[in-house]
Amino acid sequence: MNATETFWFVIQCGFLLLLLWGMVYELCGVEETKPTGVTKVLYENNMGITLVKETYHDWVILSSIHTLDRLMNDCGRYFVAKGDAVVPVSYVTHTEFVEKTGYEPDTTWKYETNVRVIKATLVEEEYTFKLRAGTHESRPLKRKRSTKMVIEYEITNKDEIERRKLEKQRNTETLQQFVTMEGEE
Repeated sequence: MNATETFWFVIQCGFLLLLLWGMVYELCGVEETKPTGVTKVLYENNMGITLVKETYHDWVILSSIHTLDRLMNDCGRYFVAKGDAVVPVSYVTHTEFVEKTGYEPDTTWKYETNVRVIKATLVEEEYTFKLRAGTHESRPLKRKRSTKMVIEYEITNKDEIERRKLEKQRNTETLQQFVTMEGEE
């Protein structure tokens, strides 16, 4: 074997090892994300602190958001403010929205759904990656801490949405009967 053949042989072996490691990583890897227990409440109605979030179009004060569409429009950047002081909330990786009344309208009603934000909390999470073979797990091969924003809200016009859904259903049936020709099935 000359030097060129040896070079390409080493490159191919390296590529095969990377491919094999990727397969083991994908087939035997176990990812897990758990809260660490570290939390910080950034907004509650009585704290006197303003929480501002970035949406896709502008910056919005969290307490002034009144529709589900506006609440869910999220870029993940936040600031807290009190008086003239403004401080960025750093390292928020994602936002989780929690509806507290248990009512979840379908997405077609998100523009008409009125909400009231109850609380916003930073929650620290730890992501770990381990390899598993049968019942045995390796020690964590990858460990990373991140912070998510948990925004708790309640829907304030549930009865109106349900009334409008029924009205829409009745109107749809009426219109279907109106446009159906006699003898058509």
